[in-house]
Amino acid sequence: MILRNKTRLLVLAAWAVLLGFGAYHGLRFANKVTFCHGWAEHYAQRATEIEAQPVDPAHAAEVRLAADQYRRIAQRYEEVAWRPWRPYPSYPLLPEFDGRR
Repeated sequence: MILRNKTRLLVLAAWAVLLGFGAYHGLRFANKVTFCHGWAEHYAQRATEIEAQPVDPAHAAEVRLAADQYRRIAQRYEEVAWRPWRPYPSYPLLPEFDGRR
């Protein structure tokens, strides 16, 4: 009788730990998806805004470069949003353009 109660208690504790572990990681992944998807939308919208601005021909290449950078950053966030087991994008988001402004 005592062995049956201990076994039942251990099985119940194992299920509780498993449920807690699953809930924690499920919420963690859901938060990561929401966070990364939101930033991907932000950067994509910013790229669209930059492209929609009237630009004089002398600065057209810089504007295209800036819009391209924002689109690439949005793509990096969107990749993590679709695969939440991957790490967050590292900083700087575009290492080759780190010193340029």
